[in-house]
Amino acid sequence: MESEDWSCGSRDDGKGIDAEALEQGRTGHWGMLGMRERAERIGGQFKVWSKLDAGTGIELSIPASSVYADVACPPFPPCLRRKREKEFMIANPPKVL
Repeated sequence: MESEDWSCGSRDDGKGIDAEALEQGRTGHWGMLGMRERAERIGGQFKVWSKLDAGTGIELSIPASSVYADVACPPFPPCLRRKREKEFMIANPPKVL
């Protein structure tokens, strides 16, 4: 992952996911497999880690070139867009549950 890539993640302290289910998925369920395939399709990575009785974490990383697409008339130059995004995140921090 490069410093300009976009990434987000989440984790909990729940029951965790069985290693076999984490590796192979569950019959009839395509959630994590689909997320991983979609991330790879645009050059990203989808990582999941889990431990029984200790919780689960996920992380999605996507190349900046896929996230911050060039447009004919961008509302802000990329450097200002990042500054505004950073200001927004400082003013509106994510809520921790």
